[in-house]
Amino acid sequence: MRVDGIYPNQYTFSAILPCCADTGVIAHGEQIHSLVYKDGFESDLFVRSALVNMYAKCCDMELGMRVFDEVPERNLVSWNSMIVGFSQNKLYDLAVEFFRDVIKESLISPDQVSFSSALSACGNTGRLVFGKQVHGVAVKYGLVGLAYVQNSILDMYSKCGSFDDAVNLFSTMEDRDVNM
Repeated sequence: MRVDGIYPNQYTFSAILPCCADTGVIAHGEQIHSLVYKDGFESDLFVRSALVNMYAKCCDMELGMRVFDEVPERNLVSWNSMIVGFSQNKLYDLAVEFFRDVIKESLISPDQVSFSSALSACGNTGRLVFGKQVHGVAVKYGLVGLAYVQNSILDMYSKCGSFDDAVNLFSTMEDRDVNM
């Protein structure tokens, strides 16, 4: 690109970083990260969120956390990238902690991705009490009717051994099938 006089901008970086994340080749992502700084786009919120997501998907939560900590104004994408990344990397306690921070900050409304990842972390650590609280907050936010969230709640109750709660939820679901 540069040879032809075309230089990357924040849209270029926001588009290429997810590709690095999908390949899981962290070396490519680190090279792009260096270019982000070299070209002066390190303060762009969308570029930062893409960097956090890339490091999380490449299993380097330490670098993801470092980038996240440098974000002055965090958006839901950057928070979710950390929560999902912690869950995917089996750092469930940190996923729960970050979900709590999202709720505490209350400047950002969690979405189905936030809830699903937090519920997964609760299920994988046997945190039934907190999982029930997350279920309650999902009701408050009006997300409990979404199949994605319902499946996550069912999974959490099942993994925590709370089969009565799982059956009760399943019996109230309108859209039940074998995938649930």
